[in-house]
Amino acid sequence: MKEKRVRKEIYTAEEIFRSNDCEAFAKYNLKKFAHGRIVRITPIRAPFLGDIHLPDDRGTINGWAYHVTFVKDGIVYDRLTGPLGMPVSEYKKMFAFSEALDFGF
Repeated sequence: MKEKRVRKEIYTAEEIFRSNDCEAFAKYNLKKFAHGRIVRITPIRAPFLGDIHLPDDRGTINGWAYHVTFVKDGIVYDRLTGPLGMPVSEYKKMFAFSEALDFGF
């Protein structure tokens, strides 16, 4: 009997960093929610986004040149946020240098 795959909903920083599939996950969410938008987060004047501190002591990610995410009705959905998403204002607080980033929203 084939085992059913269950999508994991809460990821650690290490799992997210290794997965390297933020764009695919954003596309998955667009398909799941049927509307919303995919955005690319980029640094304004630096080569990297800087530290991203995940909630609930799940760790810190660094070294990303950009990140792709999905936004719908003021809520951001991606592997950083968990299954319920996160309001834009809270989401931006995870980024140590949020004022130096172009979030696209």
